[in-house]
Amino acid sequence: MALISDATVIVEVGESSGVVPQGWEALRLGRPLFFWKLLAEKDIRWVKEMMKYGACVLRNINDLKRAMRELVPPPTDEPLKLSLVGLSDFI
Repeated sequence: MALISDATVIVEVGESSGVVPQGWEALRLGRPLFFWKLLAEKDIRWVKEMMKYGACVLRNINDLKRAMRELVPPPTDEPLKLSLVGLSDFI
């Protein structure tokens, strides 16, 4: 999931949760990783370790909104510029 996500927000987990690999993969790929404040305040070893590698804490909904504004570019009136490539372009 980290590969197809622009960012990861982890809100609640267990010590053996599947989001642990998700978090590490997001960091490895250079994608933003966020922990909700209540989770970051718990004494969970891997949460603290991921924060050493760049994971951030969201303290409230405004932090989440700000992060989304920074990650998602504002809409433009310009149409998407697409290039059509056919198989013959590679032969």
